[in-house]
Amino acid sequence: IRGRDVTGVQTCALPICTALIRDIASGRLGSSEEFARRAGSLGMTLPVSTVAVLALEPQGLAEMVATQELDEHERQEMRATVLEHTRAAIRSHSLSALAGLDGDRVLAVLSLPAGAAPGALITDVGADACGRIHRTWAGQITPIAGASDACTPLALRRAVGQAVEAAELGARVSTAPGVYHYGDLGVYHLLLPLADGPRLANFVEAELGVLLEHDARRRVPLTATLRCFLDCGGNITAAARELFIERSEEHTSELQSHHD
Repeated sequence: IRGRDVTGVQTCALPICTALIRDIASGRLGSSEEFARRAGSLGMTLPVSTVAVLALEPQGLAEMVATQELDEHERQEMRATVLEHTRAAIRSHSLSALAGLDGDRVLAVLSLPAGAAPGALITDVGADACGRIHRTWAGQITPIAGASDACTPLALRRAVGQAVEAAELGARVSTAPGVYHYGDLGVYHLLLPLADGPRLANFVEAELGVLLEHDARRRVPLTATLRCFLDCGGNITAAARELFIERSEEHTSELQSHHD
């Protein structure tokens, strides 16, 4: 096995590779030694010291299956094509990696070479994979890639969670293919789990209810003014300049009311 092409090994042993990926994601992987043993058997170059996870979400695949009434075999073929495009992108950057399926999603563990700039390298691989998938199903499937922080194999479970979270955020904020890094999420990684439940909506209603009611009744909305004010870091003068407002008493009062 070790003398064969890595992609060929992982393709022939796809269920084994996918099982390893799922064990990593679920936390069932016992140790870094177990990872090394199982990854090595699948052709990954060892030793592995620094890794990152790339999660690729083929947005629209499920809808395409439902709309076209495709059967499970056809869905599996589509998943396999998404996986192969991801592996082709990894190969084109000469990286050692494991890539498998988690439902429709592809999860890839990338071994990062010493001295490489992890962020730029993962972005290039993710963008390459997204481009290949988008060209295959343009207008039907929008691939979104999420990238974890670089870590050691011991932190792979956390890295999988980071990559999936980044991909989920990307799918929420964009309708175009792209790569999103967990390290760039900031507070969004705290807000994302709230997006589907009532807590965030209740918070917005409690804090901005009066403003939203005003905009629903009046021709001139104030939410744009508030957004500009926040973008200017709460600086009334800068916000007034951005909005081309002369600092008359009336307009200053308007901005001050937002501040309050």
